[in-house]
Formats: sequence, C-alpha cells, structure tokens
Amino acid sequence: MPEIQRLYTIDIFSFPVSDMLKTYNIRLAYARTLGQPIIFDVDYDNWMSQREQTNTATQIRDSYALNKESRDPFWLQICNCRMENETMKALKSALPNMGEPSCLIEYTTKSYLDIFPRSQLVYLTYNAEATLDRFNHDDIYIIGGLVDKTNPKPLSMAKAKREGLRMAKLPLDTYLRWAVGGKNLTLNQMMGIMLDMKQHGDWEQAFLKHIPKRKYLQPEDLIPNHPNPYHRRPSATMRVDGGRIGRPQEYQNHKRRQRGVLETLLSK
Repeated sequence: MPEIQRLYTIDIFSFPVSDMLKTYNIRLAYARTLGQPIIFDVDYDNWMSQREQTNTATQIRDSYALNKESRDPFWLQICNCRMENETMKALKSALPNMGEPSCLIEYTTKSYLDIFPRSQLVYLTYNAEATLDRFNHDDIYIIGGLVDKTNPKPLSMAKAKREGLRMAKLPLDTYLRWAVGGKNLTLNQMMGIMLDMKQHGDWEQAFLKHIPKRKYLQPEDLIPNHPNPYHRRPSATMRVDGGRIGRPQEYQNHKRRQRGVLETLLSK
C-alpha cells in the first residue's frame, strides 16, 4: 500500500473510551493498515459559497461517522486539503478531535496522484459516461468534496479528465426510476452506498437504504406488466440537474449547454 504522510501516531488504548468506541477504533485502525482506501477530494473551495462549504464539511463528518460504525470500514482519506480553506475550517469545527488519536481519519495537502497508483484510481461523478456496474475491491474510489446546489457544473468530471483518470457513475438508472431532482447524491449518501457495496455488492439494496424515497418512483408510479420493469408512466416533463426541463428538444439544448460548460472548464 502506498505511503501517506502520517499526521499522528495511533494508540487506540491510550485514552479513556467506551468498549464500543474501542471496537470502532480497532476496525478503523485495521482499515488504515490493510483496508481499501476511499478518498474525498476537497479541491473545490473556489467553486462553492460559504454555506456550501459548511454543508460539504457536515457531509464529510457524517460520512466519517458511517465509516466508523461500519463492520468493514474504508481507509478514509481527505486529499488536496488546506487548513486555511473554509471547508477544512468548517470540518475542524465539526470534528474538533480531528488530528488526534481518537479521530482515525487521514488528511493531507497532497494529491491522490502523489500517493496512489493512477491505474487504481476511479473518480465517481454523476456526469461520467461509464457506469460502475460492479464494485471492485482493488480500485480506489474518489468522491468530489463538493456541494453545488445553486449552479451545478461538471467540475469533478472536468478535473478527472484533466488528470487522465478513469471515471464512473453509479448505476442509478439501472435500479431506480428518478422522480425529482438531479442525480448528484450527498457525500454521506455516497459513503453509505459504497460501504454497503463493499460488504454485500447489491446495488439495489444499497440504493433503497440510502437514497430518500421521494427521489425515485414507487411501484404505483410504474406501468404494470411492461416489458421493462422500471419503465415509468409518461410524464409531461422530466427533471434534469435539479431544474424542470420540458420536451426532448429542450433536454438536448440543456445537454449542449452542459458540454459548453465542460469545454470551458477543461480549457482552464
């Protein structure tokens, strides 16, 4: 396993904790030594408002809690972090013990490209063309540490393209029929799904557990006895990236605008 800068030394029994917390820490210490890494890339502060930066920190905190409570946790990394940035300040406020032995989380100013083999890295982004059909225990998944509700842009896709990384999106359309909003999940929803996939490999079970029901169509919304079991009833409108988009021509215009944004980001 590639080396990463160690910011502190772990001694999980050197401080008073409950038996349950010791169990969590033993699992995290094992994951940190031999476990599969997962990365939050927090290189997006310049693209977020202060509220979005705070939301990003809160979602990373909640992701850490999910990872800590898992029976098979990831080796959780935060890369491209700068403590003077608002996201990291908010995260330090949300996790006051970050950097202490009681908080088994890694953070570094380095890029993941400087730590792990490029061939193992997979950037998860809902704008990707390729679909992550199955969970690979040998891959290292990257989640963009970004909350961008006001003006969604394919930022993580553009970054992964610049860095020459593999990209993939979760197979949401294979298992769910989206009802409202964009398909960009919160960071803690992503973490919960990836933790479940690491344990049992069942996409549908992971999605139904971690994605709110209001986001996808229920059985009563689907056409009975249709050859495609996920085919939904015809709708006058469809929703794309959180906004209401009308007929197919307007959808095509939306995709052209998105490609224009992506080309602009790649040229920077």
